[in-house]
Amino acid sequence: MKEILIKVSWLKEHTKGFVLVLTLPLILEVILSVSSVAMAIISKNLIDAAENKDKALLITYVGLFIGSIIIQLVLDGILLYIRTHNTELISNKLRENLLMRVNEKQWGKLSRYHSGDISTRMTSDIGNITSILVNTIPDIVSLAASLIASFFALLLLKPSLAMIAFILGPISLILSRLYARKLKKFNANIQNSESSCRSFLQEAIQNITIIKTFCLEQFINGEFKKLQDKKYRFVMGRGRMTIVSNSALSISYWVGYAIAFAWGAVGIFNGSETFGALTAFIQLINKVQGPFTGLAYSLPQLISSSTSIERIMELENLEKEIKLDEIADFTSVGIRFENVSFFYEENKYIVNDASLQIEEGETVALIGPSGKGKTTLIRLIMGLLKPNSGTIYVGDKEKEFQICASTRKLISYVPQGNTLFSGTIIENIRMGCEEASKDEVIEALRSACAWDFIKDLKNGIYTTIGERGIGLSEGQAQRIAIARAIIHKTPILLLDEATSALDAQTEIQVLNNIQNLDYKPTCIIITHRNTALKICDRVITLETEGIVEIGNLNYQASNEETG
Repeated sequence: MKEILIKVSWLKEHTKGFVLVLTLPLILEVILSVSSVAMAIISKNLIDAAENKDKALLITYVGLFIGSIIIQLVLDGILLYIRTHNTELISNKLRENLLMRVNEKQWGKLSRYHSGDISTRMTSDIGNITSILVNTIPDIVSLAASLIASFFALLLLKPSLAMIAFILGPISLILSRLYARKLKKFNANIQNSESSCRSFLQEAIQNITIIKTFCLEQFINGEFKKLQDKKYRFVMGRGRMTIVSNSALSISYWVGYAIAFAWGAVGIFNGSETFGALTAFIQLINKVQGPFTGLAYSLPQLISSSTSIERIMELENLEKEIKLDEIADFTSVGIRFENVSFFYEENKYIVNDASLQIEEGETVALIGPSGKGKTTLIRLIMGLLKPNSGTIYVGDKEKEFQICASTRKLISYVPQGNTLFSGTIIENIRMGCEEASKDEVIEALRSACAWDFIKDLKNGIYTTIGERGIGLSEGQAQRIAIARAIIHKTPILLLDEATSALDAQTEIQVLNNIQNLDYKPTCIIITHRNTALKICDRVITLETEGIVEIGNLNYQASNEETG
């Protein structure tokens, strides 16, 4: 019960802005339910009037019957429109809210989930939750209204028959309760399998070049088939359970139908009932039992939505990033590590008790063997990861702030690999500064040594590029990413192998341009190439033991060249 209340509270919290749009269809559903019960009474009186050859009553009830049909048709149309509107409105808003909440979570916690899994939760699971709000709950309200109206109508016509129908009805709910737990397990397995399929498919599409290069088409198809077969087994398992349960539910429904039919038939034979009464009995007993069966049929949707709510809550309950109310607008900052340690696995330190000072406006190279923590150090500076111990500060000589999500506004970052979005080149650049003018964009491209090739493109900065920079070389994509960081104009610039695809001459030119920027950022460069070291003020070397050397880069570079 506590688990149910938590999920109901979650739904209530996430639908605060939709009270009106969700209430209107409930009212219309109640009107429709009462209208359908009224039609059963009208049809009884219509048949009785025809049987008694009462022309005036016959015309009256024919008019009422036609009017009821028109009302139902109009209300059905309005309901369909409202449901379509609500489905899009609510699902879009829930996805927006989830995306916003996901972006607030600690990167280290969130990165444990595959992007395909998160995508499934944002699409399939949000779809299930929207369905319960837009379809299942209104249907349950409609069934409840139909049950109450039908029971009292049948109670007026034939009290004993109403009680029999009311006793038989709950059998459906009892039967549905028996398989609820197994059904919930099946739904959880199906959703997890769907996440696995989407994650695999997403990676296969992203890495299609590798698949083709290594002739892995058959292997990939085989692995995807295994994942789909696993999902298929879960879906069919749920299907078999649903068939059995539906058959059991149908038995109670048909028992009630048979009782009503037999009761009316015997009454007609004895002369105690009319043909109109028989039709009313059959319609009303179905409307008494139907809601119980309908509620039982709604159980799978409720369970599916319950599983989806759990999966969304799991993401929302991840630890949030720390944000400060206000961070000073620094023009230049330094970075200070104070006894910082970090590990991914217990006692396997990536950074161990590191203390380090990077001065304002300094250009520092970060070098060392692969896997020794250079990128981890960058992520610590950006506040994406939290030190297991120690503290990192940014600031000037007058004021310092501990690294957190809020200090990220002081940082521009160019990561490894291709990080461009599909869209035009200027749209990608303006992600660094939405208000940047065309001239400012071009100036940033010049600084990144990208303008020379972009100006020769047919559409220049308005050239559309594909996902992850398809249509550009790696070196071209890197330079556009550097331009995006330059136009951000922050006091810290982090370059993680950002020039690895550039030739030596272009790399030096780009780094010289960065050093000559008007706002003089503090720059940290991760590199494996000696050409970059010559223009840096210092080199920081990461070895197995941690930060073991801080040296003069010009001296070190000359030593490596002559050694």
